[in-house]
Amino acid sequence: MLKTYTVFSIRDEFAKRYFYKSDILFRFLKDAPEADNKAIKKQFDYITNSFTTSDIVSRLSDINEASLRVNDAENELTIEATDYTIYISVFDKYLTFTCDQTYQTEELLYNTLRNICPYIFIINRKREGHYGWVSPLQQNLRYKSGQLLYSFF
Repeated sequence: MLKTYTVFSIRDEFAKRYFYKSDILFRFLKDAPEADNKAIKKQFDYITNSFTTSDIVSRLSDINEASLRVNDAENELTIEATDYTIYISVFDKYLTFTCDQTYQTEELLYNTLRNICPYIFIINRKREGHYGWVSPLQQNLRYKSGQLLYSFF
């Protein structure tokens, strides 16, 4: 059975604000792309980053996997590997993808998307209430000199 997901690239300031309030973000994002209300459309455009097919294809081409084929047709991508296929539709502020199993997308698609934008929010369109953040890439935190986490004085 094919699974269908919608993926949003969330701007940094909103991702940090709503990372632990994903239920609020879910309620907004589940209907926002098709909303007729101009205020909702404006808010949606403001909190999300754009996706481009060329960015995704460029990042996928960096992967050195002989069995991987990427077919690019305007805003539709098909990623074919030896044992699976992922179908992607790219829209301006979100994308949808369809696959057999989610493990197929973890290594290939999620890593590619994380390199484009660190904060990715996903909604499962086939199962109500299944949504969440794709774990962001680890970032090295730099502390200002003289800043201490613990002090024994």
